Amino acid sequence: VEEKEIEKYEETLIIELLASGGK
Repeated sequence: VEEKEIEKYEETLIIELLASGGK
């Protein structure tokens, strides 16, 4: 797995967490 894909995946997790968490 390329580092770029890992970075994009982590960023997606953070965005989803913020979007669904509210805080």
